[in-house]
Amino acid sequence: MIVDDFNFDGTEDVAIRNGNMGNYSSASYDVYVFNTTRMAFVKSEELTDLGSNGFDFFETDAKRKRLISYGKSGCCRIFTTEYAVIPNKGLDRVLEKEEDMTNEDQVKVITKEKINNKWITRTKVYPADQYNRNKK
Repeated sequence: MIVDDFNFDGTEDVAIRNGNMGNYSSASYDVYVFNTTRMAFVKSEELTDLGSNGFDFFETDAKRKRLISYGKSGCCRIFTTEYAVIPNKGLDRVLEKEEDMTNEDQVKVITKEKINNKWITRTKVYPADQYNRNKK
């Protein structure tokens, strides 16, 4: 079980593992948010989908009020997707990043970011020995 404030409303929510249905058979989760009106946990279909379809459980970034999901395809392609949490509306996909390492000498990074409701795409190619995917 994972306990965190997934929707950034100031109350703790819970995610309960429901199997290995995520990307590449990684862990999948049912996500319940605390509803202060009902004083009970209520299953969030949107967060359950996010917690069940990525590569393991999504990360929370409380400072930016973002949820960050990861996925991969084969040996050499890693996907990062960020969602803004919009109170009383749900998730809004605001960033997609693909790191393509199919060419062993380089890493091609394609970033699509929603800025003022328009998608902006940037592509950069890095020498493989100089690329650090953990650097923000």
